[in-house]
Amino acid sequence: MFWLKTLVAVHVLSAIVGIGPTFIMHLLLRGNQSAAQLRQSLDLMGIVERFPKIGGPVAVLSGILLVSLYGYGSFGQLWLVGSLVLFVLVQIVVVGVAGRQLKPVLNWKRDASEQQEPVVPLQVEAALRRVGGSMWLAHGLAVALFLLMIVKPTTMLW
Repeated sequence: MFWLKTLVAVHVLSAIVGIGPTFIMHLLLRGNQSAAQLRQSLDLMGIVERFPKIGGPVAVLSGILLVSLYGYGSFGQLWLVGSLVLFVLVQIVVVGVAGRQLKPVLNWKRDASEQQEPVVPLQVEAALRRVGGSMWLAHGLAVALFLLMIVKPTTMLW
């Protein structure tokens, strides 16, 4: 029983660490920041984005162990399949879509000629708005993921 509770705790904490930064990123990448504030936010983002790289895989592996070792049901359950699909979708939106949308912002930050510029250029603001939309999508998917894992509907898919 001790190992089950420990594994559940590891799974829950790693899920929070793995998906939680998705919600922080939206705040860091908000529009209407000065150039200095945006540069600082991008520096913080570089620190925060490390957490999902650890928490995500640990959450998936601990979840698989919970199902296979402790009888959390079969792999055909809606909540389990849905959780895995939503987790992958969050990763695709955050890394694939928002990551590509963020490139002009990161290029602006790296450009030495614009380091002293006090105002964020319009094309950077536009990129931030696109990233913001993607982050809202990721938020919705993450909330659905957590709801599936909490409610655990017992419907079988196969």
